[in-house]
Amino acid sequence: MTNSTLEPVETTSSGGFRIESSQSRLEVTKDRKAFAPTKHARLKLIVRALILAAFGFVILMDLAESDTNRKLFFIAVVGAIFLLRYLFARRQAESKIVCTRNSLQVIHLSRGKVVETSTFPKDKVGPIKFAEFSASRSGANCGLLFVVEGRKVKVLSGLELVEADKILKELGRLGYQVVRDVGMPMAVEMALERRNAIFGGWL
Repeated sequence: MTNSTLEPVETTSSGGFRIESSQSRLEVTKDRKAFAPTKHARLKLIVRALILAAFGFVILMDLAESDTNRKLFFIAVVGAIFLLRYLFARRQAESKIVCTRNSLQVIHLSRGKVVETSTFPKDKVGPIKFAEFSASRSGANCGLLFVVEGRKVKVLSGLELVEADKILKELGRLGYQVVRDVGMPMAVEMALERRNAIFGGWL
C-alpha cells in the first residue's frame, strides 16, 4: 500500500460533482446523484418540470389545432427529438480530473467508459480558473479552464461556483496556480442562499 492510500480522504458531494481530497491528492468526478440536499430541492424540481411541461403542451396543441400548422407541428416534434438526443449525448460525454502534487490528469469518459486520458506535469499547467464555456437563454455552462503549452484545456463542464471555489482551493493547496476573484467568497454565499430558496436559481 502506498502512503496516499493511508491518508484520510474528505468527500464532498454537491452541485452534481463528487470531490474527494486528501493531503496529496484531489479527484473530482461528475455524479448526477451528487446534489446538495437542500430543504426545497424536490419542490423546485417539481415546479420546474410542471412549468416546462405546461409551456410545451400549450405550444404543441396550438400548432396541432390548425391544418396550416400541421407541418410546423411535425417539425417541432422532430426538432424536440433531436434536441433531446443532443442533450443526452452531451450528458454522456464527461470529464474528471485526478491531481497530485506532481501532475494533473484529465480523464474523458463516454457512457461511463474511459475514452481518453491526458496527464500534464504541474509545472506545465498554467493558471486554473473558473470560466464560462458557453451561454444560452437557459444560462451559462461553466467549468475549469487552463492552458498547457499554448493549448486551452476545458474540464468539468457543468461546474457551478460553489464547487468551483472548493476545487480551486484544493488545487492551490496542492501547489497549482489558481485564479480566484476577490469577490468569489461573497458570490459563493449568495449562490448557497439561492440553492436554499424555494424558487431560487430557476428563472
